[in-house]
Amino acid sequence: TPVVSGAAGLIAAANPGISPEILKETVLRTSGVKSALTGKCVTGAAFDFAAYRGPASSGSAAYDIDSYFDMNSMFYNSFACYQWGVKAMWTNPSETTSLAFQVTNSPFAYIPKEDNLYAYNLGWYGAWDWYESIWTVNMFEYERGKFVNCIALGNMFYVGNLSLGLDCVMRGANVKRVGEDEITVNFMPSYEFGDKFRLFGKFGWERSSADLPYDFWGEYLSTEDMIIANEDNLATMPAFIIPGEDYIFYGAGLEYFPLKENKRVRLHAAWMSNNYTKRNAVNVGLTWKFDLVKAFKHITSK
Repeated sequence: TPVVSGAAGLIAAANPGISPEILKETVLRTSGVKSALTGKCVTGAAFDFAAYRGPASSGSAAYDIDSYFDMNSMFYNSFACYQWGVKAMWTNPSETTSLAFQVTNSPFAYIPKEDNLYAYNLGWYGAWDWYESIWTVNMFEYERGKFVNCIALGNMFYVGNLSLGLDCVMRGANVKRVGEDEITVNFMPSYEFGDKFRLFGKFGWERSSADLPYDFWGEYLSTEDMIIANEDNLATMPAFIIPGEDYIFYGAGLEYFPLKENKRVRLHAAWMSNNYTKRNAVNVGLTWKFDLVKAFKHITSK
């Protein structure tokens, strides 16, 4: 079960295609309302603890749900989120605030048993009728005793059927460089037309500095090699963000849910582009979410 992966603000901001039903389920799962060990309701319980393999808290992305790849930030796509770890969480009696501390393998630990690199994540989760949030402070170890410091502020505002998501993730090789070395900003509005249609958009800005001692891609290329890789790249997204240059990405889409009171079958059409390649991509498809365990039990019971 994913544990500290994000509340509605960042889940929806990082994943503009998420349905309201899946969004609600994910918020309940990550806010401490459901036990990370059993999945059962623990209303009134103040503490929760879990050991698991799931998304490390990055403050801006929930990797257990759908997203449109070419509409994501480069940080989102490069971050190795799924790690082994432990988490402790406290939730207040009214279930509007949760505080969580998480220790996982570092996303830079390519061979965890040999690298022995870790990540330390502290998160605050808020949930009210008109506003939801997840704010995190992170330390991702990229070398023994050396950390990428990260502050992520994710927010979601609700006005009727309109949702407005805004998150900002600031990173740096030391505390003083947080926000100067790297920064990612996402803005995501969406509007629901009844239970059948969802219109969404996304606009993002990202910037990176030169000569960083860490690289979430694991490539560690020079600026010249990044430029060459971008020139040879044929995809919609660039291969790398050139240090000192703004990366702007954007897109919009429409989702349709054909089944009554069931969001597990979805038709979608989405367009996305960016200022680097200036290429346009269109994604049209069908998504069907089903429970493999439940299906297996149904087949074997016959």
